[in-house]
Amino acid sequence: MKKVAIIAIIAFAATLAVIIGKRMSTDAMAVVIGVACGVAASIRTSLLILAVSSRPGEREGRRRGDYPPVVIVNPGNSQPRYLQPPLLSPLTQGPRQFKVIGDEDVVLDEGRYF
Repeated sequence: MKKVAIIAIIAFAATLAVIIGKRMSTDAMAVVIGVACGVAASIRTSLLILAVSSRPGEREGRRRGDYPPVVIVNPGNSQPRYLQPPLLSPLTQGPRQFKVIGDEDVVLDEGRYF
């Protein structure tokens, strides 16, 4: 009884594949085949990664005696320090002048707005 059921399922799957294959365009068939090959490749790669990463004895890691402990201490207070622009005294700077590009030779002083 089990053999008959298995043969019936295989025949149904083969018939369904033939019907779908005849109705699909070549572009759609190429996409389906590409996806199937990609899934097959990813399954093999995943199994290989699992086999390599789950070796016994690898989970022990490094022994404590191999390296001395590393301690990092940040100096200063815990407040974040933001970059400040350099302070320039107003005495060292002259009056600012702006030149308007595209107009006649017009120079604007700092206090005048048009």
